Amino acid sequence: MKRTYKKLARLLMTTMMTGGLMLAGQTGMAAPAQPTVNVDAATKDMPNHVASKVLDVKADKTEVGLISNVVYEQVPSRGYANVPMQMDILQPKTQAKKPAILFVTGGGFINANKDNGIQLRMHLAEHGYVVGSINYRV
Repeated sequence: MKRTYKKLARLLMTTMMTGGLMLAGQTGMAAPAQPTVNVDAATKDMPNHVASKVLDVKADKTEVGLISNVVYEQVPSRGYANVPMQMDILQPKTQAKKPAILFVTGGGFINANKDNGIQLRMHLAEHGYVVGSINYRV
């Protein structure tokens, strides 16, 4: 029994190393047309074996581009004659026109950091909204 497990372990290691070398030799994001190593065949006699499944999962989110530090206004502030007010824009990568949301970070009129709330802004952008997040004078 021990000998069978050793032989199976050696076969499994060889299979994984060969698969890793093949993966390292691939270029870009291209997937091979056919699997080159059938792991199920090598592990079918192992206890609690579960067969592999190929999943066809489609992305449900749109790719989002970032345009950062766009100056939308220049104002005097705190003794400076010209302080740029900036915004970041998250834009879904589609050709269709999209609705826009102006995201004003809450901060109790003490802090106005346009970088806050990235999770919410990304969620909105992934679901088809152009999102502008602004710095503002406090």
